[in-house]
Amino acid sequence: MQSDTFIIMPSYIGYDEGSVDIDLVCGNTALGYSVPPHSWQFTVDLTAPNIDFQSPALWEMVSNPQFNAIVQLSDNLAGIDTNLISAYFIVRNDTFSASSIDAEQFGIGYRVNIPTPSQISAGDTVRLVLECCDLARICPANCRIDSLDFWVEPDFPCSLSTNPFTPNGDGFNDWVRFLYPKPFSHSVTLCIYDLGGKKLFCREIPAGNLDAQLWDGNRRSKKMPAGTYIYTIDGDGISCRGTVTLAR
Repeated sequence: MQSDTFIIMPSYIGYDEGSVDIDLVCGNTALGYSVPPHSWQFTVDLTAPNIDFQSPALWEMVSNPQFNAIVQLSDNLAGIDTNLISAYFIVRNDTFSASSIDAEQFGIGYRVNIPTPSQISAGDTVRLVLECCDLARICPANCRIDSLDFWVEPDFPCSLSTNPFTPNGDGFNDWVRFLYPKPFSHSVTLCIYDLGGKKLFCREIPAGNLDAQLWDGNRRSKKMPAGTYIYTIDGDGISCRGTVTLAR
């Protein structure tokens, strides 16, 4: 007894996405023996996988430039070809390929962890580009490319925007800005003292509140006299000390 193979090649066109049934109704071998009925099923997948950037979110600010970006990949029909997942980062017009891509099965797809390259620094704007394809077995794979932009929090030193500052209403140096590390993710307390060490006032600066970093030379709406003042900035692991000169 010798085995034979039936090769059935349906047309590539005319099918909607989803399952397609094939039924062998009747058939005969070359010797005239009948072939029993048989059924097969195949799946038509016309859609590329879905890419869902989970962490960071679009235009999110991250405090540490070195971390793992997390992306969820899913495909309802053919599945994900983990061998065809690729990613790279664009930083300051330079391109850096992901050093590794860890794909872990999760639900109907994969959760992908992508470590950021060491070339990313504080203050950078970064674009992550990812490409993935489905597991097509006969037709060409459906592939998708998507990107995510995020930026890394600036890491300022303890410093002042201007010193001395001149709050005389001429529009130049009317304010002093107190700068400190990680101002978008750290809340601190600013205190002003005279040179004798007497506390004049303290103010909370919530994380990301840039207006609260400014001082116009007033205390309780009253103008402070010209002179040199001591300032301190403390909280959330931040500690700054220095002097600021008010000139009138």
